[in-house]
Amino acid sequence: MAIVVDDVTVKYKNKISLEHINLVFERNEQWAIYGPNGAGKSTLLKTIIGLIKPDEGQVILSNLKPSQVTYLSQSSGINTAQPLNVFELVALGLWYEISFYKGLSKEQENRVYTALEQVGLIGLEKKQISELSRGQLQRALFARILVQNADYFLLDEPFNAMDHNTTVQLLDFLSQAKENQKTVIAVIHDQKMIQDYFPNTVILDVNVKYQGPINLVDFKLLNKD
Repeated sequence: MAIVVDDVTVKYKNKISLEHINLVFERNEQWAIYGPNGAGKSTLLKTIIGLIKPDEGQVILSNLKPSQVTYLSQSSGINTAQPLNVFELVALGLWYEISFYKGLSKEQENRVYTALEQVGLIGLEKKQISELSRGQLQRALFARILVQNADYFLLDEPFNAMDHNTTVQLLDFLSQAKENQKTVIAVIHDQKMIQDYFPNTVILDVNVKYQGPINLVDFKLLNKD
């Protein structure tokens, strides 16, 4: 089981966003994607999940179904004016496995409540999403991907607008993902966070500057030709 990025090049308005990217993300691994603004970090995740089609190369889901890969974007694009409460938003993460005509089973309801507890939103499940702060909405969206029970988590700067305690709680959860045979691939801009929580990193600046264990990484690579 792996995600294979095979010689991928992505162009946007004739400008190269990613160039000849070769990466393999095996099951049971935790990877941080690090680089400057415009390095192609978000583009890489969108290409893996299939939102962007590469101009060259391909992304291969080896022994993986699309339902086994979940994605949290940097900007959700969700219409907060729609009549959804927090519980209903999180339950949308179950859409691969449920019929909305039948509703949720007790086991699925429990998974939603567990995810809400993990992100610190217990007590707000009936609150309309239009009434949430930016940080609360981000936590609800994080909970939505947790209920999917996917094998791969693709996260684009997932801790934006979150308070410190919630960030630490979710980082601890992600660091335990290996015990549950999960893979995490997260765009992170905080070097200390990467060093503390991610065993592996990709340094990206259109090309891959480094890929491998965090203990061997040199963040100054981005300042070199």
